[in-house]
Amino acid sequence: QLEYDKGSHVHQLIEQQVKSTPDAIALICQNKQLTYKELNERANRLAHFLREKGACLEDRVGVCVNRSVDMIIALLAIMKSGTTYVPIDPAYPKQRQEYIISDSGVKLLLTESDLACTAMESIERINIDKLDLTYYPTFNVNSKIFSDNLVYLIYTSGSTGLPKAVAVSHDQLSMHIQCIGKEYGMTEDDCELQFASISFDGAHERIWTP
Repeated sequence: QLEYDKGSHVHQLIEQQVKSTPDAIALICQNKQLTYKELNERANRLAHFLREKGACLEDRVGVCVNRSVDMIIALLAIMKSGTTYVPIDPAYPKQRQEYIISDSGVKLLLTESDLACTAMESIERINIDKLDLTYYPTFNVNSKIFSDNLVYLIYTSGSTGLPKAVAVSHDQLSMHIQCIGKEYGMTEDDCELQFASISFDGAHERIWTP
């Protein structure tokens, strides 16, 4: 049994970390790295963009991107905007991608220009590698998000039939990563290797706990 901060969602915990250690390295991917301040500001810009696009609380936003700093920025921005992210592996067959998009009710699809991620006519596709967010604000988004609002929808393998959506709330994710971080005894001297597809539920523990 572990105590955790019931009043803070994951993106708010990251915003607290930004205040504590703005210049500490938050993310490393190949030859790129971001501090907590840089990660937060870039996610804020994308979150403000999503809000401008009309994305509302619990609207589904698909994320079909390669492993990169942009992948983490996209997930964090969706959290901040109050929408719900739906991970879609770029390696999935087109039929599976389309089923997940249709079944979950994805309204916007964040992807990259070099990916052949499905482009259904009813879905607006946004290539995040081509977005110019220079003029969007870097301050934190003021989204009214409640504990039982969904942070993400993730799909099972479908090995026994059609893939099934599993809904994870902000409170569930926040509780899990806070408690597992204490259980692991993680400190600022630790690094976490993130290697799983974001379409695998365990990846989200590995991303947010550090």
